[in-house]
Amino acid sequence: LCVQLAFAPEWLWPVNMIQESIHLINDVAE
Repeated sequence: LCVQLAFAPEWLWPVNMIQESIHLINDVAE
């Protein structure tokens, strides 16, 4: 995922960060 972020357009960064945060929250919730 880090590699994908490195090559992603700048406008994708916020989206990727939000998705990662959601995944982390879901993992903790479970």
